[in-house]
Amino acid sequence: MTRHKNDIKNINEANNTAIGSVNGSPINLDAVVTSVADPVSLSIARNNRERSEYIYCNCNTEAGYAVGDIMNVLKDEIAPELPAGYKLTFGPPVDSMDEAVGEFAEVFFSAIVLLYLLMAAVMESWSRPFLIMFTLPLGFIGMFAASAISGVPISMISLLGGVMMIGIVVNNAILIMDEVTILRNEGMSAHDAMTEALKLKLRPIIMTTIASIAGMLPMAFGSGIGSEFRQSCGIGVVGGLLLSAILTVYLIPALYYKFYSNK
Repeated sequence: MTRHKNDIKNINEANNTAIGSVNGSPINLDAVVTSVADPVSLSIARNNRERSEYIYCNCNTEAGYAVGDIMNVLKDEIAPELPAGYKLTFGPPVDSMDEAVGEFAEVFFSAIVLLYLLMAAVMESWSRPFLIMFTLPLGFIGMFAASAISGVPISMISLLGGVMMIGIVVNNAILIMDEVTILRNEGMSAHDAMTEALKLKLRPIIMTTIASIAGMLPMAFGSGIGSEFRQSCGIGVVGGLLLSAILTVYLIPALYYKFYSNK
């Protein structure tokens, strides 16, 4: 009696399957064919009409590895070793992260342009807001430095915190330049006006910086579910606010003396 195909477990059972008889003696399959074992997939997955294989993994964020780190390793070490005709592609969340990076660049550029136009309208000047915009790199230098020192990788949440930080780091420079404008209108020279403005606005700069940093500390050093995402934002923003507050009182006077000489 021929064995049903669903009862065949392996190649040996297939070879012992009777396919007929001669003079009343059964003839097994291995008497007429030669069987060779060859591994095959139980199912065929396709993506964009191409045969695909999916590999899933979880990133060990506690060890300091982010999704971007794993992606770079795969691109640099695994992709070049693939045979001809094979390619390495990434699914969620990597593809969504790439889209988010492109959208973040647009948001970042739009925030800078809108901030500059707003300050130009309020100050009724095109040059003074341009001088204030030099404080933005200080904030991002502090953000990346704080993330590197703490060992917390940069994520999309921290980059969004950087966009939020754009509207905060310029406040100190605005305080200084606004006071300088008032003193120059009263007849002071550029050097004396800047020196007096720094004396008058140093305390407000310290107070606003401490208040801003204190508000971000729970996010930077909090614990609980999802704290690793909040920490990347909090630590980066705290570092950016602290460094920008310290360097603004040196950078703004230096640039002002460079571009606004006494005439």
